[in-house]
Amino acid sequence: MNYGPLSIVSRYLFDISTELKLSPAAYYPEPSVHSCVLKFERNGSELPPNFIKVLRAAFAMRRKTLRNNMLQLIPKNNVDEVIADAGLLPTVRAEELAAADFVRLADSYNRYGNKVSEADPTCAE
Repeated sequence: MNYGPLSIVSRYLFDISTELKLSPAAYYPEPSVHSCVLKFERNGSELPPNFIKVLRAAFAMRRKTLRNNMLQLIPKNNVDEVIADAGLLPTVRAEELAAADFVRLADSYNRYGNKVSEADPTCAE
């Protein structure tokens, strides 16, 4: 799956549209795929504090649950509270979440997790 931090940040910060579709005949040698040219226009959104930090942690190990990946940032005894505050289940995987979910998770981390992780830099027990 190609869904990851780059696509989430791109969708959050830009309005993306397809400008041109290219057939394999546009290239030599011809590839087995079709291509397109995308247009990225800034939409004025700003990333919340720690958004990239939360994204990197959430996608650190793609097949692990959100809870297990967030243990890099948040101590074990606080991780469920931070995830629940964002309205998410700790058993989901990052690839199952929408960009808006990561915004809520970053906001929750900024309210709770960032404070507790500063008190315990080792985070995971």
